[in-house]
Amino acid sequence: MDIQTLIYFVDIAEQHSFSAAAESQNISQSSLSKAIMRLENELNVHLFDRKKHPIELTPAGECFYEDVKKMLPNYYHAIRRLKAFTSKCKVTVCVVPNDPRQNLPYAMQTFRDENPNIYVEFLTQRDFSIAERCLLNGEIDYLIAHDPLHEQEQIEKLAAHQATMVLFLSTSLTEQLQKDLLAGGYAETTPAAVVYKATWRDQKIFRCTVGTLHKTVTQNGLTKTSLIVVGGCLGGEYMRSLLYHPGFSTEFREASE
Repeated sequence: MDIQTLIYFVDIAEQHSFSAAAESQNISQSSLSKAIMRLENELNVHLFDRKKHPIELTPAGECFYEDVKKMLPNYYHAIRRLKAFTSKCKVTVCVVPNDPRQNLPYAMQTFRDENPNIYVEFLTQRDFSIAERCLLNGEIDYLIAHDPLHEQEQIEKLAAHQATMVLFLSTSLTEQLQKDLLAGGYAETTPAAVVYKATWRDQKIFRCTVGTLHKTVTQNGLTKTSLIVVGGCLGGEYMRSLLYHPGFSTEFREASE
């Protein structure tokens, strides 16, 4: 049994005709008939009821047709991938999935659709330092990861100061961001805002609270990186910075009042 014979089989089944299938496959009808007979002998079943006009599949043929029909697209896909792999460019991308919700299938499929001549091999590595070393050594071409933050730069640590925070990050991370802000000491009622497509013509601003941050993102279908503002400045209860107040001293400037 070979793949070409299976292609012949499917074509005959769908056209209900040996002659029509032979023409579309650019093969003589006798050669096509012999190929199907060899297939039937190998399977030890009759796939077609040749007494009917037009010909029809037997019950066994119907069963076989359903599975072969599902299999052929995978075969064609494998051939396309192999051709791209052997004749064109290959790119190796390493992903550090430090966020378990990180999901790349849509981006991967879009890239493959737009670049059919580039074969992309995806690898995963949970240790950022190892992945970074592979990138520097040329073992991989690209690295997708969130930069590991210093302990003092963690959201929870920064939130403890209760200062206004402005973050630019993927909306897929807002659930964890909300948890970190609350764990750092922000009240659920702390004002917040999500600026979607900031500075674009279709910019949108969604006001909410820290407690409803993730809900606001999901309910409004926000899927891209956004600017997120958190703090009392959004609610009117805040103090202006004293950094440049004439009565405020720093190591660079003495107070004048």
